[in-house]
Amino acid sequence: MKNAVFLFFLFLIFHVSSAQDSIKATLDEMSLEQLLNIKVTVASGKEQHLNDAPGVVKVIYADEIRYSGARDLMDVLRAVPGLSFAQDVENVLSLGIRGLWAQEGKILLLRDGIELHESAYSTLQFLQHYPLHQLDRIEIILGPGSVIYGGNAGLCVINLISLKDKENDGAMAGAIYSRYERADGQRTGWFNVGKNFNSGFGFRISGHLMEGIFSDRIADMRRDSVTVRPVDLKDSSRTTTASVNASFWFKDLELRYLFDDNRHDVIHDSYRFQHLTHAISIKKKFKIGNKLVVTPQIWQKQMYPWRYLNAPDALRFYNAFNRRTEANIQIRYTILENWNLLGGSRWMEDRSEYIESDSPYLFLVSQKRYVSFNTWSVFVQSENRFRIFQLTSGIRYEKQSLFGAVLVPRINLTGSKSGWDFDLQYNEAFRAPAIVNLDLNPKVKPERTIDYELELGRKIGSTMRASLVLYSMQVSNPIVYTFRDGVESYF
Repeated sequence: MKNAVFLFFLFLIFHVSSAQDSIKATLDEMSLEQLLNIKVTVASGKEQHLNDAPGVVKVIYADEIRYSGARDLMDVLRAVPGLSFAQDVENVLSLGIRGLWAQEGKILLLRDGIELHESAYSTLQFLQHYPLHQLDRIEIILGPGSVIYGGNAGLCVINLISLKDKENDGAMAGAIYSRYERADGQRTGWFNVGKNFNSGFGFRISGHLMEGIFSDRIADMRRDSVTVRPVDLKDSSRTTTASVNASFWFKDLELRYLFDDNRHDVIHDSYRFQHLTHAISIKKKFKIGNKLVVTPQIWQKQMYPWRYLNAPDALRFYNAFNRRTEANIQIRYTILENWNLLGGSRWMEDRSEYIESDSPYLFLVSQKRYVSFNTWSVFVQSENRFRIFQLTSGIRYEKQSLFGAVLVPRINLTGSKSGWDFDLQYNEAFRAPAIVNLDLNPKVKPERTIDYELELGRKIGSTMRASLVLYSMQVSNPIVYTFRDGVESYF
């Protein structure tokens, strides 16, 4: 920004902890071998070495986040090659993946297994929204992940994993302040408290309150093909977020609750949008012998997505309450020492209903004040370890009550020899149409993505590794939004 003045100030830091700065071994103390042996879960649903994980996987640990000075998740993701931010509608910023626009259902953002996108359009609002202070690490699949994760992982999977280690017991609180040339940029306060007990019980609770603006520029807004009017963004680009994330566990049983209230101005008018979420999850891991692990999970997410605040009735009547309920189970079985099977099944219901009692609207697809869709899916993935390489292959079948069935496969070859390592992948994925997509056009079918990737890496001495990544990603039959003659639709 021309003549911009930006100040970043971190203050009011309070930290009572059994291990003040020892969040695991700091990354600058780890050798290249240790870095490549960092364990991740996002690629296969189990802990495995980063070098063995199928696909191009990035890991960002709490140390790196803390040292970077990042204010929120968007600041961190900006530094990841292949990820870029751009402005979408209504003052919302979202992600592009390797040059493809990924808003509306193509990015799966998880917080400890809970999906964070809203369920009306499957969008994400990144601007000054997702806090960092409770994270142990961020795991990213740069590429499709539908075989394991389903229809919202068409181009990328980002998994936010919270602190749970005993070394992080204690309490923290902090604040962030930033300044543009003509206005405050961001004001944030947060807290984080947690404890692990010897009995196996533990808890962690964090909270986050933020207010900021998108920009302090004066922008020329075009309302039609002719009319242009200046808008001072410091007065019309405000974003506020309040969140609470609580987890309780006893040995292998885990209960989670998430509250998230994100609001942002509409630049061209005086009303605001609210995205309000309550989510609760319960998960239990059963270890049966030395070879079988069964993990069932039930969770529900209740949302008011794109809720109009202080808006005229013509807009307020569109306010809806959405509910997503899911029951899933994952099974991991070790057939032989070098052969593992991962499988699972999921049932999910999406429901939406108009909440304003005086609203005259009905859902087009149901001709009622509510609409619901059911989804059922099953997947299996095989991991075979040979002397110098690992073969990962899998397939997912998913069927939805309106758009029908979809089948996607993947196959991946990962290995290393004499200082060289490689990753070769063929992967198919899909984007499932969201509630509003299907309501405005019940004939809309899932997008399909085909992905080819090759990663070739080489150790250079004991402290450096160079890698070359080649990829080809193609989206077929993309779901496209239209607005013609005052009518919204998708095709």
